[in-house]
Amino acid sequence: MALSKRKKIWLIVISAILITFIILILVANSILSNMAEDMAREQLAAMDSTSYVIDFEKIRVNIFSGSVKIIGITVKPDSAALEEVKRSRLAKPLVEVSISKIRIGSVDILKALKGKEFNIGSIRVDDPDITVYGPGGLFSGEKEKTSADGGLSVDSMLGTAVIQAELGYFELENAHIRYIDASRDKVVLETKQLYIRLDDISLHHPDGDTTSNVLDIDDINLSLLSHMMDLPGNLYNLQTGKLEIGYKDRNINLDSLELIPAYSKERFGHVVGKQTDRFAVSVDHINISGIEFDSLLNKKIII
Repeated sequence: MALSKRKKIWLIVISAILITFIILILVANSILSNMAEDMAREQLAAMDSTSYVIDFEKIRVNIFSGSVKIIGITVKPDSAALEEVKRSRLAKPLVEVSISKIRIGSVDILKALKGKEFNIGSIRVDDPDITVYGPGGLFSGEKEKTSADGGLSVDSMLGTAVIQAELGYFELENAHIRYIDASRDKVVLETKQLYIRLDDISLHHPDGDTTSNVLDIDDINLSLLSHMMDLPGNLYNLQTGKLEIGYKDRNINLDSLELIPAYSKERFGHVVGKQTDRFAVSVDHINISGIEFDSLLNKKIII
C-alpha cells in the first residue's frame, strides 16, 4: 500500500531527526574522546616521574552508555634506570606494564572530567603483562621504602584533587606477572592467567583528612592458572597449579603444590657448603574451607 504524502513527509522528518541525533552523538563522543585524551596526556606530562615513560594509543568515550575505553596502555622504565638496576644492588625495582584495553563502564563523565569525584560502575583490565625488574632476587636484602626521586607513588597517581571515588566492581582478566632478577636476567617469580575481582570499592578521605585515603572493599575473588617463585636462599622453587580464593565463600582451592630443589643431590651440598638433607614435596590437591578472612585481612586499607 502506497504511503500518503503527509506520511511520507513525517517519515522523512523523523528519519532526518534520527540521523541528526546520531550525528550529534558521534560528534559529542569524538569531542569528549579528544578532551579525555588531552586531559590524560596533560596529567601524564605533569607526573613527577623521570624513571618511566607512560603512554596509550587512544581513548574512546561513549556518552550514550557512559563508557570509556583506554586502548594500548604502556608503562616502560627509562633505559638508563633499567641499566642501573642491572648494575647496582642498591637500585630500586622498576616496573614494565603493557595492557591491551581498560574498559570503564557507567561513568559520570562530567564529574570525571572535573577530576573531583569519580562514580564508576565497573573497571575491567584486559590482558595486562606486568614485569618487575629487581636488582636481585625476591629475598636479596632490604628494599627502599620511598619513591622520592622520580618513582611512581600512590600520591603521584591519585593526586590531592580527588575527593572521593565509588566503584561497583574492578576486574583484572588474564594477567601475566613476572619478577626478574635483572643482575642475572633470571625469572624468579611468575604468575599466569591471574584473575581478580573486587566488588563495591570506595575511596575517600578519613574524617576529612586530605593527606590520606581510605580504601574499602566488600568482596574479593581471585584465581590463577599457575604460580612459580624462588624461595629464600634460592635452594628451592615453589610451583603451584590452579588456585581459587573466594572471600565470601570462605574457601581456598589449590590443584597442586610442589617444592622442588634448585640443584641436583651432588650440587646441593656443594652450594650449601656442608652436608645437609635435600628433599622434595608434592601435593596433588588442597582445599581449605570455612576460613574467617576478616581475621586475616583488613579490607579497610589506608593509603
